[in-house]
Amino acid sequence: MRDLGTGSPVQAPEASEWRDAPVTALRKTFVAFLQALYGFSERGEFLWTPGSDSEIFITDENPIRLKDVGQRPAINTVRGPMSWANLTIGGQQSVPMPGRQKKFTDLVSTTMSINHCSRNDLESEQLAWVTANHFWMLAEILTKEPMIHRIAPPSIGSPSPAGAIVQGDTEGEWFNTSVAIPTFLQVYGSVTTKNQHHMLREIRLRVDQIRTTPEFTQVREMTANNAIMPPRFPPRTPARPGLTGLDITIKVKE
Repeated sequence: MRDLGTGSPVQAPEASEWRDAPVTALRKTFVAFLQALYGFSERGEFLWTPGSDSEIFITDENPIRLKDVGQRPAINTVRGPMSWANLTIGGQQSVPMPGRQKKFTDLVSTTMSINHCSRNDLESEQLAWVTANHFWMLAEILTKEPMIHRIAPPSIGSPSPAGAIVQGDTEGEWFNTSVAIPTFLQVYGSVTTKNQHHMLREIRLRVDQIRTTPEFTQVREMTANNAIMPPRFPPRTPARPGLTGLDITIKVKE
């Protein structure tokens, strides 16, 4: 996988990247969009180029390293927490027949924060305006990516000291203006009832094995003596033939 932290050109992810690593694909999409956007600028207006003559540094590295940036302004992207909306019962797209695939779908929301760092607070603010305005006008381009369902209108924060965003700013000379862009991903998945039942059974067996190892018993005694947890576990249920230790039964609707 390409190292996005070098400021080198980043290509929009392929469909397979969205399937296998959607979080990385989302970050690559935003960095590629920013590099393309500032690549259309005129010389003297924050022109981004792949070479050392670039007037702005664009990366997803966090924090930004001064040894890479120099005197240029810098932009980096940071993904916020992601959460599933749970729009359907259990996330299921449909109710399957016994033995058939369970299909899942949901909207996953997150906020992409784009930091605009500069030694001049007005320059930082201007960069934030350019970025936010173009994300607002060109959101349709991003929603053509395989999993991006919606790009909501952005919001611009106030200029403030960059702090830990810029590594090596010991004098507090750098300012940051952040743009928050709410983003929604449409996610899909599927699992067969038979495979799910087998997986849960394997988890139960592994838990049984762990609970009866000498290492676990020793840790249990140590934590009990230190009053970190109750000194005794609840009574164990009788083990079925072939099983030892605590028997966790998980009922699966066939």
